[in-house]
Amino acid sequence: MFAGEVALVTGGYQGIGRAIALDLARQGARVAVVDIQPGERAAALLDDISTLGSRALAIQSDVTSFTAAGKVIAQVMDEFGQLDIVVSNAGINRDS
Repeated sequence: MFAGEVALVTGGYQGIGRAIALDLARQGARVAVVDIQPGERAAALLDDISTLGSRALAIQSDVTSFTAAGKVIAQVMDEFGQLDIVVSNAGINRDS
């Protein structure tokens, strides 16, 4: 369904974002995943997407910053040459 397309998923290293990234990869998209969280979750997600036969890019960034968001898009364009789908999944949860 998404073969040949490139998707960007924010807040994508865990939970709903991770599920979306994996589903896009299953459907043939190359996936760039951005999250403010560093580390192990990103590596695990890249491995899982690779296992599905797709390419992925993990980017650590805070997309609440306009400047940072622009840099993320530039990285995706540098890596894949296009951007077709954007899933704005990042959110902030503050318990009080």
